[in-house]
Amino acid sequence: MTRPTIRAITLQHESMRYATFRLLHVVLIVMGAACGSSLTPLPSPTFPGPAATPTFQHLDGVWRGFLKLTASTEYDVGTTLPFTLRISGGPRSYAGQFELQRQVIVGISGTLREDGFAVLSGSTTTPTFLSTAAHVSELIVKPNDATGLEGTVQFGWGSGRFTERLSAQILSASLQPHSAYPGGPMEGRWIGETVIRSCSGLCSSLYRPGGIREIELVLRQSGSTLTGLGEFGSSGCNGDGCWVTLSGSASGPAITSLTGHLTHELLPDQSGDRVITISDFAATVDDLGRMHARYVYSSENRQWLPSNPLLHDGTSRLEMESVYLRREP
Repeated sequence: MTRPTIRAITLQHESMRYATFRLLHVVLIVMGAACGSSLTPLPSPTFPGPAATPTFQHLDGVWRGFLKLTASTEYDVGTTLPFTLRISGGPRSYAGQFELQRQVIVGISGTLREDGFAVLSGSTTTPTFLSTAAHVSELIVKPNDATGLEGTVQFGWGSGRFTERLSAQILSASLQPHSAYPGGPMEGRWIGETVIRSCSGLCSSLYRPGGIREIELVLRQSGSTLTGLGEFGSSGCNGDGCWVTLSGSASGPAITSLTGHLTHELLPDQSGDRVITISDFAATVDDLGRMHARYVYSSENRQWLPSNPLLHDGTSRLEMESVYLRREP
């Protein structure tokens, strides 16, 4: 083989090596581009944040509704009864009053559980017509968008050895509007019971200290001026009771004066009050529609005395204090 031929072969080999190198270079570039375009960055690791704090609805206000008895020593199980819950405070602690007709009127207090239910309890030994003590051993309640309130209650009342115990489920309740009494905080219909703290003058069984009397006030307020009617548990009035015309004044959440006078005739053989005078009336009202009142009830009357079967004319002066007095719709 001659030298030119050898050189030609050498050039041919180098040309093929160069072409192979260029081809490999292009393939690597293409593969790198393809791989680069298909890579998807992995998401950053995530960690659970702190547990969300529950948003609790406030219970503040006056609620009226119905409950169904689930256990009872007084009524049939399944009986539906009306109730009132007056409550203030929050978001973690509450105080108020639970009312079931006239048997249970109990001040309650408690705190909020983590599940959103308020748990409250309370008891009272204040005498009423039907009992000398009442209790709410447990009220578990929270707002509900559909029924207003949901929960359960265990309560009871008694006098001496006589005790009633009941359990119930709250069926529904509605929050009473605050704008129902545009005249002022004293306006409205108030019902309750009062206790005789002292008696001077002629004091038979119906006038003795510790005796309980019903009370009802129907008041209208215009600025600081009060007018209305009151029934103070008087005896001797036939029909609808002894309604006394009232007038007085108020300042903020307090009654500073309220007076009234009524005269009517008694039948010859009838006992009771023929002249009634209300004086020294002073009261305060809280945000939940509860009034605490003191006043003097004076009367010219005719009474039966235990020591003498005949009727006796006399005068009596009673110092009175409210056991409970609440505003009704």
